Amino acid sequence: MGWYDSAWRFRAAVSVAHTSGVTPQDVTIALPANFDHFWNNVESAAEDLRLVAADGETLLNYSITGFNSTNRTGTVEGDGITMTANSGMYLLWIYYGNSAASDAQVATTIASAETGAIELAEPSISHANRIQPEQIGDDRPRGRMQKGAAEQLYIGFDARPVLRSRAQASASSRVYEEVFYAIVTVEAAGSPQSSMVDGAKQRFIEIRGAL
Repeated sequence: MGWYDSAWRFRAAVSVAHTSGVTPQDVTIALPANFDHFWNNVESAAEDLRLVAADGETLLNYSITGFNSTNRTGTVEGDGITMTANSGMYLLWIYYGNSAASDAQVATTIASAETGAIELAEPSISHANRIQPEQIGDDRPRGRMQKGAAEQLYIGFDARPVLRSRAQASASSRVYEEVFYAIVTVEAAGSPQSSMVDGAKQRFIEIRGAL
């Protein structure tokens, strides 16, 4: 696991709502028009765009349709991506920012595709939690927050404390362990409260080189 290639300067996390239970699975990803960093650094014909698996290294079969860097439109189509039968939010990566890259697209046949999304927002500081083991003897979680009965919140979970880094850099990066997929649940007295969480709205985002 690690960074795809040191020649690629940037990447963006893609969140795939996998609900079909089918694997392999086709995925379509609309490139956001207001994703300025991407459009300002990708090549004019997207020769440098790469769709990569959750491990950060494995190149996936993909094609790009409707790409226009001037109008800021385009859709990435991933073909036959390995997932599992578990429903949840799966992580993929889009790499970009290599002016010397050649096109790596292949012919794809897309059917019954699930949707991938690129999140442009960072979690708010007031609603962020660092994932870490609880201390022995704790009977209440250290990360606590309160909300109104009808209030809807986006809550951030920082996975960096539990992910390992490389001892030595590879491809000019210390990135090593990655998330594959996530399921978020809410419980009351051990009983799941499905109405209190919307799994389809979960998103991955990388902040300054780490999830």
